[in-house]
Amino acid sequence: MRVFSRTVPIDLIRRLFNYNPETGALTWADDLGKYKAGKSAVVTRYRQVWGDFSAVVNIFGSSYQANRIVWAHVTGEFPIDEIDHKNRDRRDNRWSNLRRADRGQNQANTGLYSNNRAKVRGVHKTTKGRWRAMISVNGKNRHIGYFDTAAAANAAWRLAAKQVHGEFAAA
Repeated sequence: MRVFSRTVPIDLIRRLFNYNPETGALTWADDLGKYKAGKSAVVTRYRQVWGDFSAVVNIFGSSYQANRIVWAHVTGEFPIDEIDHKNRDRRDNRWSNLRRADRGQNQANTGLYSNNRAKVRGVHKTTKGRWRAMISVNGKNRHIGYFDTAAAANAAWRLAAKQVHGEFAAA
C-alpha cells in the first residue's frame, strides 16, 4: 500500500489520536469500528526495497507516515519538508527523536553504505589497492582523498561529514 503525502485536517488528527511524547506512542482516542480506544494506531511495515521498517497510520483508507501525523498533532501544522529521526529508527516517534529536515539532511542521516569491500560509507578500494574517501554534497560526489587503510579513509570521511552535514551527519 502506498503512503500518501496528502494532509488531514489537524483538528481531526487531534480528535482521532492521543500522543505520548515520552514514549512516541500514537493511540486511538475513541472506538472507531475495528479500532479500539487506547490501542496503537501505528502499523509497522517492512519495506523490502530498503530492507528496513517504516511506521504508518491508516486514516479512512489512506496511509500516512506516522512521524508526519505526530508532527501535525504536536505542532498544529504538517511539515513542508521531511521529518528526520535522529537515531535513524523510523519506528521511534518520540518527540525528542524527531526534527524537521530537508531531503539532503535526511539522506545525510542514513546509516546506509554502498556495496563495497570496506563496508563503510564514503569509502571504496581503488584498482591500485588504495582506499578512496568521497562524500556527496548536494547530489554531487566530492573527492576527499586517497588513504593506505580503510580506517584512515573512513576517519577522513567522518570528519568531512561533520563539516558538511553538521548535526545531521551519520558519522
